[in-house]
Amino acid sequence: MKMGPGIHRGHGRNHIELLLCPELQLDFEVRCYQCWYIIVPALSLRAASRTISKRGYPLDIRISLQVFRDGETISLWGRSSELGEDGIGGTVTAQLEPGEVVSMELSLPLIPFPIKCRALVRYRDGLRHGFEFLALSSQQREAIRKLCQALPPGV
Repeated sequence: MKMGPGIHRGHGRNHIELLLCPELQLDFEVRCYQCWYIIVPALSLRAASRTISKRGYPLDIRISLQVFRDGETISLWGRSSELGEDGIGGTVTAQLEPGEVVSMELSLPLIPFPIKCRALVRYRDGLRHGFEFLALSSQQREAIRKLCQALPPGV
């Protein structure tokens, strides 16, 4: 299968590269998680939005974010609207681009420690964004899973 060059967004050792595969009419993401490469089909904006909202549980908390752009770190904040085991959705004070990687800190209810992780911007609709958690520790993933079980299901 021949793949052509795509879009590259460098973020230190964590980066994403979109590869085009014209024969299959598919896009693939190659994700580097500290030198381990994972190839996954890229989600369209619509599919990413549906994926997060289908498994989301309503949750309103403050989100603290940092993104590295143009050689500097920019701090942002926002409010969540839903939480899932794989990510979080909410409104942020500035527009982020799908494919950007952010550092995120969440103070979740029923969890005695803040969740600090990296997240991938999966979709954007104005200031509303969907984030996919990247490389959570087993302790963080288990804490989020238990919280999701305790929350009422989304509409």
